[in-house]
Amino acid sequence: MAEQFLSDAWLDEAAKIRAELGDEASSTLGNVQLNLVVTGGPEGEKQLHLAGGDFRAGLLDDAPATLKVDHDVAKALFVDANRGVLAEAFQSGKIQIDGDISALMGLAGAGGGDAQREYQQRLRAITEGALQKSTSFGVMSQELLDLGLESYAEEL
Repeated sequence: MAEQFLSDAWLDEAAKIRAELGDEASSTLGNVQLNLVVTGGPEGEKQLHLAGGDFRAGLLDDAPATLKVDHDVAKALFVDANRGVLAEAFQSGKIQIDGDISALMGLAGAGGGDAQREYQQRLRAITEGALQKSTSFGVMSQELLDLGLESYAEEL
């Protein structure tokens, strides 16, 4: 069953997936510690942090930076792995950084490895309204898959 992104149920499911996949899935994000304040979501503002590759509730006292980000942008970044939203989000103020900006560099290289890709796919599977399939041209929504356009996109 799909859960609302960053709801308590979603956070619980994401933690279970991370535990099942083990340390290899968090290796690209393992050293990143970052506070996240996600605004504009259905449950209001959500304060959480990223540590050891996991999303967890609450803020860290010693996090080097806090990323304040719009809910839809956070979902695009962390679930859909759509890094293309970054430039527009910064320009429009949907992402704000407080603290050491170099702490974000660990996110820039994230996404490598089979276990990390599997984690990303499983996050999409548990997330309500998430894009469901990656292609060489980005991520394709479930609606396009349902219309049978996957083979057309692959041929391009």
